[in-house]
Amino acid sequence: MNSNGELGSATTVGDERASTRVIEALATARGIVPTELDPPLYRVLDPTALDRLFDADPEADLQVTFEHDDRAVEVRPDRVSIVDPDRDATEGADHDGSCCE
Repeated sequence: MNSNGELGSATTVGDERASTRVIEALATARGIVPTELDPPLYRVLDPTALDRLFDADPEADLQVTFEHDDRAVEVRPDRVSIVDPDRDATEGADHDGSCCE
């Protein structure tokens, strides 16, 4: 976890869709496999709509922020950040994006 309370982040690799990057980052931050994510992403937002938004203009300065299981999720074209506002900045571990490389 960094000084901003960020639990982890994932960087874009290849052609990964925004929804895939979000699912992988959330799972990594929680220490689980993506299929164990609860609630599933589709219960929080429409993954297809998220993908379409980012696919429309990959170079756009776009940011989508939402909450998933009490964690703030920030999605940008090149990065997904997961922040747990209830945790002390000294707890947890940084995620280096290795789930997505």
